Amino acid sequence: MLPAESRIRPRHATTVRCATRGCWCPTPSTARTSFCGAHSATRRGAPRPDDLNLCLAASDGDGDGEIEFFVCDNPGSSTTNPQVAAGLSARGQIQQRRVVPARRLSSVLDEAGTRSIDFLKIDTEGAEAAVLRGLDLNRHRPRVIVVEAVAPAISNAGQAVVTSILQHNGYLHAGFDGLNDYFASDYALLAALHSPANPTDDYVRSDVLALRQEIATLKAQQRYYIDREPEIRALERWAHDLEAELNRGRRRRSRPTAT
Repeated sequence: MLPAESRIRPRHATTVRCATRGCWCPTPSTARTSFCGAHSATRRGAPRPDDLNLCLAASDGDGDGEIEFFVCDNPGSSTTNPQVAAGLSARGQIQQRRVVPARRLSSVLDEAGTRSIDFLKIDTEGAEAAVLRGLDLNRHRPRVIVVEAVAPAISNAGQAVVTSILQHNGYLHAGFDGLNDYFASDYALLAALHSPANPTDDYVRSDVLALRQEIATLKAQQRYYIDREPEIRALERWAHDLEAELNRGRRRRSRPTAT
């Protein structure tokens, strides 16, 4: 999956509406999966009937256009930020450059008919501020916005710009988990977001939850067959008796008749 791919995921079943603008597929350990559930931790092309997958870059340009996309040897580090790309190129990590379609995020959300967003995750390897400048936070106002603030190969100098944009639009800085900054649209959400996940939360990773659900399904199937074991045994005896009777009939028919 290219970093230029935007994922808009309305989660109608759980009333959680998620939008992701990022560089890589969500995995069981990502922030998006923590909020949106195990089903979101799938790769492009896997069954995700509620997803709208768009191969384009979210930018702050005027209207639809194009932008240069720098493809890194580690796809998750690919970026549209020229300064970040220069640093990656100096280390020999840029494999190619592509020109990809670019749109403002608000335009994409308008076209998708998305008005209410509970959770927005932005992870664009240094282009987070540009994504936010292309989002009208009066018209599309996510309740929670999570923005990657630190990356091993990328300076976090742009995070001050991100914080300024969001605070100017009335967002509150709720916390930092060592990688991402969390912003809330109202005070009521601060208590739930100000501390990163820790062992005392008694949380369950989405991949573990998926395994538990699969085990529960298998156990239910096992109970189904155990409960019906007497019926199955009776059918087996009936089939055995029927086969024996058929064999006796065949033997009687095969005996030569007296002349």
